[in-house]
Amino acid sequence: MTSKLAALLTLASSALAIPRDAIKRGDSNCPALPLGSGPAPNPDTVDSFLSNAFFIETSKTAKDPPGFANTYTNLNAANENKATYLGYSLLDSYSPSACASFCKTKLGCTSFSIFFERAPSVNLGPLCPDPPSTTLIKCSLYSAAIHPQDATNKGQFRSKFQLVIAGNNGYVSTTTSDPNIPDWRFQYLGDAAIIAHKDCNNVDTYLRYRSYPLPYDPKNCAAACKEHSDYHLQHPPADGSPARLCGFFNSYILSNNGVPQEQRCSLYTRAWPKTYATNKGQWRGQDRITISESYGYENGSEPCSVCLPKGAA
Repeated sequence: MTSKLAALLTLASSALAIPRDAIKRGDSNCPALPLGSGPAPNPDTVDSFLSNAFFIETSKTAKDPPGFANTYTNLNAANENKATYLGYSLLDSYSPSACASFCKTKLGCTSFSIFFERAPSVNLGPLCPDPPSTTLIKCSLYSAAIHPQDATNKGQFRSKFQLVIAGNNGYVSTTTSDPNIPDWRFQYLGDAAIIAHKDCNNVDTYLRYRSYPLPYDPKNCAAACKEHSDYHLQHPPADGSPARLCGFFNSYILSNNGVPQEQRCSLYTRAWPKTYATNKGQWRGQDRITISESYGYENGSEPCSVCLPKGAA
């Protein structure tokens, strides 16, 4: 096709386009698309959508659903985690709780985002390249935690219609449905992690730690503990000393400025009591590191309570 012919076709298409205010839903030239449940800003412009007070206030005042923590609020961009994306659902209202319920029904879902999307009200085509908009409320699911830096999709042009995002909130699962693990006894430590000193024989009981992406599941720590013991049984110390096996672990969520980041598993040879759960986090520069959902687990089939240091309660 010559450049002159292409220019003429473009001009003809533009001349035939139906003015936005003349487009009727159901017109055979511009088939209607489902209307969204969100309010349509007036005037119907991109700037009006992005600055809409209702979208901003709704996003900022939304309540965290039980079992989920907010990771970001009121972004004008959607997430682009293609490798972990599980699909989306359209909602009747901006309800993080409804979105959380949808996440719980989807195998592998660990986080979700909810947002308003400016979408075309009819199928785009040569006669309707920039129709009136409708506001969709989308609930998108993911198989891994989502963070503000993941929200890079600020929309796109489809023909002459500009699709944009507003009020995007992100949430990540923070709980496991059942803290019970077969053959392990647990105690709830709250918002503090174990700080273990040397035992009464001046022997260090700490082994190592492992980190896992959310959602939170203490069974990850049980698996890490078993993996450690299995390896050291198969590769005992060359000097003939006993292998240092894992008999206790502390599982908890590590958060940065209130945003859950990861699950942490600290492994020990001996089980420490709750009185040693004194680590409640720290400041790292301007960042506040905190701990939550902390549990201590002792091997139930081979109890291994620590010999407490002298003078310990």
